[in-house]
Amino acid sequence: AAFVYRKGWDYPKMIEVFKGKELDEIVGAGTSWDIYSSEIKDLAKLLFKPLKKYIDKGDVIYWVPSGDLHKISVESLLMQAAPDADLTVRQLSSARMIVENKYESDMHSAVLYGGLEYSGGDSSRFDELPESYEEVCLVKDILEGADCDVRILDGLAGTEQSFVEYSNRSPELLHFSTHGFYYSSNEAESVNALSGFNNAMFLSGLILSGGNNEWTGTNLIYDGTGGVLTADDIAKVDLSGTRLVVLSACETAQGEVTAEGVYGLQRAFKKAGVNEIVMTLWHVNDIVSKHFMAEFYTGLVENDFKTELALMHAKKTLRDAGYSPYYWAGYVLLD
Repeated sequence: AAFVYRKGWDYPKMIEVFKGKELDEIVGAGTSWDIYSSEIKDLAKLLFKPLKKYIDKGDVIYWVPSGDLHKISVESLLMQAAPDADLTVRQLSSARMIVENKYESDMHSAVLYGGLEYSGGDSSRFDELPESYEEVCLVKDILEGADCDVRILDGLAGTEQSFVEYSNRSPELLHFSTHGFYYSSNEAESVNALSGFNNAMFLSGLILSGGNNEWTGTNLIYDGTGGVLTADDIAKVDLSGTRLVVLSACETAQGEVTAEGVYGLQRAFKKAGVNEIVMTLWHVNDIVSKHFMAEFYTGLVENDFKTELALMHAKKTLRDAGYSPYYWAGYVLLD
């Protein structure tokens, strides 16, 4: 369903958009919903055809997904359904967030993971990310210009143990520029590091320093903890002091869709106590991600650390610069 509301109305108008079985017929199992999905036009028609007569140019659309809609970038759909509508999209976990004013307008501390050394030699699964260190350096400069105390963990310093040590003393902002992963239980059977697990909290995570060593079963690096940080590991850490986590990595919004939401990284960080998470629905380009994050943090500082406005700024900047929605529509915010 959708609710349409205009200034001066006494109450919103509810519109039935589609039935669950209609969505199931299009989505199917295991579909990747990026901007180039072959079914994206069918999905755009399903969601927005009943709403077209209610949408005006410049409107704000609040998107509160459930079920398989968690996998989908609404902006990708709008590019198909209403390319000239100039709509603002804000993704929310609940409609109540529309009227909630959450945060103070500054940020005092940040820890940035980037430029990590994954090691592993010839058996490496995860390649080094050459733009990652430059990304976190750019972010550091922007945040320090707003009087934020910033620490970069790079090379072999950004281990799983380094993350665990922030439990109960976490910074207000955590940024990860690295590899993310999510496997279904069937896919995990072919991965030695994950074989035998069927819980999505063990099948999704982030790769930190030394991650290749743990993934391939070779020697762990100096602190003995490895570098495969699963969602289950994250959920056990107290991050209640962290207002914002930014996951500049591939497919970090993916996971097992359940009636209680998406089991994976987003559930893990929420269980750990984080307020907001910026995530990705599909693969991100290392070079463009650096540009996107520079714009995001510039927008964050300029908009009094209001995350949704910063995300809108970064997307608009890349869109106006001519980038395909593939490069910016996959970033989503979970409040």
